[in-house]
Amino acid sequence: MGALGAGLFFAASVRLALAQSQPAPGTEAPPAVIEVRGTLPAAGAPALSRAQARELPGAFGDPLRAVDSLPGVVPTISGLPIFFVRGAPPASIGYVVDGVEVPLLYHAFLGPSVLHPGSLSGVVLQPAPADMRYGGSAGAVIVAEPALPSASFHGEASLRLFDAGALLEAPFDGGKGTALVSGRYSFAGLLYSALTSEEFGYWDYQLRVMHQLGSHDAVGVFAFGAGDHYGGESLAGAVGGDTGFHRLDLRLVHATRGVSATTGITLGRDRTSDSSASLTDRSLRARSDVTARVADNLDVRFGSDARVDDIHLHVAPDRLDRSDLYDLFPSRTDHALGGYVGLRLHSERALSIEPGVRADLYTSQGQHAASLDPRLLVSARLSRRVAVEHRFGLASQKPNFVPGVPAAQVGSLDRGLVRGIHAATSLRVALPAELTLTLGGFESRYQNVVDPLGQAREFRLDAASLDQRQNLLARGFELRLGRPLTRRIGGFVSYTLSWATRQSGTEQTWSGYDRRHVLQGALAVELWWKVRASLRGLYYSGFPALEIGDGGASPSESRRAPGYVRLDWRVERPFRISERFELSVVAEVLNATAAKEALRYECGARCELVTAGPVVLPSIGLEATF
Repeated sequence: MGALGAGLFFAASVRLALAQSQPAPGTEAPPAVIEVRGTLPAAGAPALSRAQARELPGAFGDPLRAVDSLPGVVPTISGLPIFFVRGAPPASIGYVVDGVEVPLLYHAFLGPSVLHPGSLSGVVLQPAPADMRYGGSAGAVIVAEPALPSASFHGEASLRLFDAGALLEAPFDGGKGTALVSGRYSFAGLLYSALTSEEFGYWDYQLRVMHQLGSHDAVGVFAFGAGDHYGGESLAGAVGGDTGFHRLDLRLVHATRGVSATTGITLGRDRTSDSSASLTDRSLRARSDVTARVADNLDVRFGSDARVDDIHLHVAPDRLDRSDLYDLFPSRTDHALGGYVGLRLHSERALSIEPGVRADLYTSQGQHAASLDPRLLVSARLSRRVAVEHRFGLASQKPNFVPGVPAAQVGSLDRGLVRGIHAATSLRVALPAELTLTLGGFESRYQNVVDPLGQAREFRLDAASLDQRQNLLARGFELRLGRPLTRRIGGFVSYTLSWATRQSGTEQTWSGYDRRHVLQGALAVELWWKVRASLRGLYYSGFPALEIGDGGASPSESRRAPGYVRLDWRVERPFRISERFELSVVAEVLNATAAKEALRYECGARCELVTAGPVVLPSIGLEATF
């Protein structure tokens, strides 16, 4: 998608939207009409509700595990929740839970998300450049949206082959406040470790309390955390390890007719450890977000955030890679200060223009780096059934290459920040029978990236990895046609065609995660006796093969590793026990065809392909709501 084509499409859509929003000369504006049926879903960031994610095979009822069903999302390994999103390396993707930054959203290996599904309304994928509120990520941001507080007591409970969980929510003080508590614990590791030399397990918890102080103010407490333990030679080496994080967020929310503001303070503790080393990050973050209506068609948005991280590394004296760890993750205190300001101009709901700018300053070990990132979001409703969205802008972050590992953040700023330059456009059309067609295109350029995963070579965790800075280029097109999975017959089919290249010095090659074609689809059907069955298929082409040349191993221009095909299925039968109590029996399998996947190449005199799996994850369990 060239800049000229994007600019022409942008100008044409704005012009059409303005024509839609203004009455013809000499006439009065028509009265507002509320369309109840066949209206257009909002064009914008891809999103999945909890109800839809529940029907998707392989997601195990978890909205966050369903993220890889969205266009532009490519898993590094099928089933593992570590993604490349529109060319962004995994370490350039941000995770946010109800305004709180977290190091990860998923438990280790094939585990679920770190949040109970019942506490979420869904998940939103903010393509790069993300909303101005979100700093610290050069690529996309995955946002977990909380469920609205309930005015009545309710609960959920589940028991599966690999874990058990529960959630309770209740109002108090005459409905002025609500309290939610939830948790999950995996006991599969106890059974698995009894049969093998490997062991693993996970747990998570949440506590959320909100209370109205009056007609315009509310206070809230949001505490949550998660932990994983793993070990065994085939899982995490001979020593194993533990990862975990905790968050305690205190917030004040103010809302009047013209102003809404949220102010919060977050305490955090992240930790990753094994038998001979531990890395701990204790953090304090303050933030404020304000939106003010200054005219009928104009809103002003501004906000700021500040964060302090106290990072401590402890390594046993006899550890062989002791010096590398100290070079990568030295004990230190990091500071970050950011802010943003922007406008939202909207015209009778047909056109919305949101220009803005975000600034960030980072300091670490006596070094500092700053960024100034302008961003523009334009959404236009061309008709009752057609809408478009355009995103342009920059996004920056500190260098890092270790995704999803608590406290494992690279501290060096001596070579500057990672910067992303983005342009994206999408067109959404509402069709009959509740079908929605979405077409999109994107181009993203990343500068000064630390990305060993994208080199298609053996991954190394050492100080030399910091010096392997690269520039990445990703561009592609996306297509999705779907009907809500919650209907009697629902499903979708999506296809992504993309190209990803990397440049290091004078060397320019295909990126190691260049998956040229990604095709997937799902079908959900309500059968007899209230039984719901669903099927999902996934295919993506292989990454570039490695070949031995004069300069050693490098990605091939023509050969690729074998592609990957996966099939998942799900069957559910609900039983209505009483007016308020429902019990469901759910059976589900990820990778029912037991397909193996190309993992990497190992090169000596020649390059040999290494495969993983087959990894098959079956589940059968009971789910209760009341």
